[in-house]
Amino acid sequence: MQRLIRRRLCSSGELCEKLAKFDDEPAIFYRKAPSDTELADGNCPQIILTADKFSDAVRGVSGLLTVDVVCT
Repeated sequence: MQRLIRRRLCSSGELCEKLAKFDDEPAIFYRKAPSDTELADGNCPQIILTADKFSDAVRGVSGLLTVDVVCT
């Protein structure tokens, strides 16, 4: 799931150009991001994804995806 969401977000070259870099990749993280000092150039626009899956009596399994866009 993480890879699919990351791939979709990165399919927009314009979005990825504006994000900070971490290990030469756009700053898209799952659950926890490194500190701002660990990001390249001290630049910290980043996306943090959180996905929670839980049982639902009606749907069987459902989930919640939270996307935080951080630009400080």
